[in-house]
Amino acid sequence: MNPSGTQIEKMPGDGNCLFHAVGRGKFLLEPASTDKASPPAEALGAARIRAEIGVHLAKYRDKYEQFFDGLCPMSKKCANWDDYVTQIKLPTKWGGSVEISAMARKYDLRIVVFPKDVDKPIAVFHNAAAITIVLWYTGDHYDLLMPITGATYSDELTQLK
Repeated sequence: MNPSGTQIEKMPGDGNCLFHAVGRGKFLLEPASTDKASPPAEALGAARIRAEIGVHLAKYRDKYEQFFDGLCPMSKKCANWDDYVTQIKLPTKWGGSVEISAMARKYDLRIVVFPKDVDKPIAVFHNAAAITIVLWYTGDHYDLLMPITGATYSDELTQLK
């Protein structure tokens, strides 16, 4: 059951669900930007977000490579970090915690991941960010959890550490 005060906004099951969910959440929950040179993430689309995250992962290799487990998206063996980054740039390749961490940092978002399986821990990425996005994870798919009223999550969700 999803957290109280939220509703699930379904994302397409096209292998880009994580990128769709973060883009949609950023677009809906972030205050309107005055920076016209940087359109909202949703306007960029999942493919653009994926490409930007691939560039970010390559540029900041020293921050993310340590979390690389040797597997490419969809649990296939990767030769190395560069192979992983190449794979993550491809459409339909699943994203996970490394990509969530990169999106949280790049877009300055606090991303909370609620697993459908209550035996799994809740994950919080980039706790210092002011804007929170909450994702619902079923084990192989990400959806966006939206506040039922307004554009703000409950204190229960925004104060998770």
